[in-house]
Amino acid sequence: MSDKHHGTVAVTGVTGALGSRIAARLADRGVPQLLVGRSPDRMPDLPGARRRGPAAYGDASAMRRALEGASTLVLVSGHRTGRRLEEHATAVAAAIAAGVDRVLYVSLVGASPTATYLNARDQY
Repeated sequence: MSDKHHGTVAVTGVTGALGSRIAARLADRGVPQLLVGRSPDRMPDLPGARRRGPAAYGDASAMRRALEGASTLVLVSGHRTGRRLEEHATAVAAAIAAGVDRVLYVSLVGASPTATYLNARDQY
């Protein structure tokens, strides 16, 4: 882990079911984190967490600013928008530009190009 970032974890999707649980668990363990999303006013108030945004996955400059100072990004997959693959790629590129060392992408079990569940096709 990079010393320059002091182990700060950025978490997206913190207003949703999975992202909020991840952020809460990190807070319980005292991990410094950045809560990243489109609606900072809807983000949970957690110890050791700073709210960043608004930052949508597809907004490269806003996402880059939101991720400044993070060493790890937990990228919780967004809703189907018809542009999800492009939006997620933009978020990853913004993380790289911000100096993030690692990206943990939350996907689905059984993701494949022939999956019957459309979201699992996108995740592949």
